[in-house]
Amino acid sequence: MALAEDIQLYSVLCDQSDGLGRARRETHQFFITINLAACSALGYLLVTPMTGAIALITGLSVLMIVLSLVWMSTLDYYRRINAAKMATLLQLEKGLQVQPLAAEWEHHTKQGFSLSAGKLERIMPLVFVVGYLGFVIFAWREQLGGVLSSLGVKL
Repeated sequence: MALAEDIQLYSVLCDQSDGLGRARRETHQFFITINLAACSALGYLLVTPMTGAIALITGLSVLMIVLSLVWMSTLDYYRRINAAKMATLLQLEKGLQVQPLAAEWEHHTKQGFSLSAGKLERIMPLVFVVGYLGFVIFAWREQLGGVLSSLGVKL
């Protein structure tokens, strides 16, 4: 390929990579918003006495755990597709006089970032899963505590 074609392809791939980053951030924001709303609803259900609250808490928690697994899968998809684009960009850079992406990557790896934004992003769904399990355990603990105390067993 001619240098002009390489540069044009490089530019298109950079734009696509930026677009993937925006889509990933918007998806992440969507899932965080949905999860925070669910946590609010679950908290309300925990403190509001009503018939069927345990079933609602359990059902909503299970639904949100499944949604969190979808979130994790979506983040993994974006990470893999962007990694493929970056590999192609780095390969194209080898034929250019300057390699800005390779230099940036080298700089970041030398800095030794142990907990990057991508890693934090991947941890968030797990944090919510643990929270949902906590909601279920707390709701059922209250129910089981009532049954056990009626039998004379103290927790």
